[in-house]
Amino acid sequence: MYKKVQHMENDIEKKAIFALKANDVTLRLLAIIVLIGFILRIFYSFYLGLPWFSTDTFSYFEMADGILFGKPISFFPNGYPLIVAGVKFFVGKERLPLALIILNILLSSAIIPMSFLIAKKFLNTNQSLFAAFLVAIWPNQLNYVRQLLSEVPSTFFLVFAVYLTSRTRQLFSVPAGALFFFSGMIRSTIFPVGWLSSFFLFVIGWKKKAFLLTLGLVISLFASEALYRSEVIRPPSNLGDNLLLSISNSSEEGIDWASVKKFSDHERRAPYQSYISFAISKPTTFTRQRLSAFWELWGPWPNSGDKDMPRPLMKRILIGIRFAAFLLALFSAIKLRSNPYVILCSIPIVIITAIHTATFSGPRFTYTIEPLLLILTAAGFQDTYRFFGNISRKFSKRIWSIS
Repeated sequence: MYKKVQHMENDIEKKAIFALKANDVTLRLLAIIVLIGFILRIFYSFYLGLPWFSTDTFSYFEMADGILFGKPISFFPNGYPLIVAGVKFFVGKERLPLALIILNILLSSAIIPMSFLIAKKFLNTNQSLFAAFLVAIWPNQLNYVRQLLSEVPSTFFLVFAVYLTSRTRQLFSVPAGALFFFSGMIRSTIFPVGWLSSFFLFVIGWKKKAFLLTLGLVISLFASEALYRSEVIRPPSNLGDNLLLSISNSSEEGIDWASVKKFSDHERRAPYQSYISFAISKPTTFTRQRLSAFWELWGPWPNSGDKDMPRPLMKRILIGIRFAAFLLALFSAIKLRSNPYVILCSIPIVIITAIHTATFSGPRFTYTIEPLLLILTAAGFQDTYRFFGNISRKFSKRIWSIS
């Protein structure tokens, strides 16, 4: 079945591109949606008085300075510090925050049309426009644009990689592999996505595309190794602490970042062993923690947030709509599982969900996969609408027949 899709994809893509060029209405609607998303991102970033900086921001900036001054710091993944260092090199210290916010707005806005183009590989025009609209207005997507964190760049490179992988031209798979790899350098939880996507393409018989995608990944791997060996950057060191945090906290109660200090030196030197030992010795607590992590990732009601500044009711409701989106996306992924592009959208969602369920989670950690999730949500929304519409019509007919 996948091979049949491969033979058809060239004609499908040509027709989709032609339809987009020929159909002024579709192009105008997409432009309006992108403009709405762009304006909302500016509004969130500049007119609500919300802070740009968080605790992690200062760590990223410190790592960026280490890169620029030849004294790299081992802490978070290096992707975002490299971006910060590059921007700072060109604009200087004073203009750095503003330049990064503008970059966030541009990258986040660019995700909107890419989401439409990915959706067009397996959805109709109306569904694809709806998917783009959801990405444009989704509350979590807007909220993190105004924060100097790794969310927006990692999401942009991930979605860009999926888009290039979905293109018919095989050679696009090489830069797609590089983009997958760099998105994993920004957020390490994304690192397996490119490799698993390549494996999937190989399994379904798209071997040339799989080879070229792997080539892009391998070239990027050697490039990153060269950066390590030349001591431009140092390997990240936060994974061990993250594993320990995941067995010392419940995500629903909130993560106490200082709790890692309660572990002995031996446990901190062997975090993987400590994690497995805890799972074996305290299976009930471990299972409860994992369920808590999954709930905070996708559940309908998130925790209250920071104890000193708890989330207001409306914010918790807005975060909670992720649950409905997740269910609709799950329904679509199962129904359309024979389509390879649906699987390519699903792979990042599965990986991020698995990793953050195994560790700890919160609303922030769904950000990178939300555009892909919302594409699948748009597919499920129409089917759900039809399903309940049919039920409603049958119920109305039965009522009228009784009366």
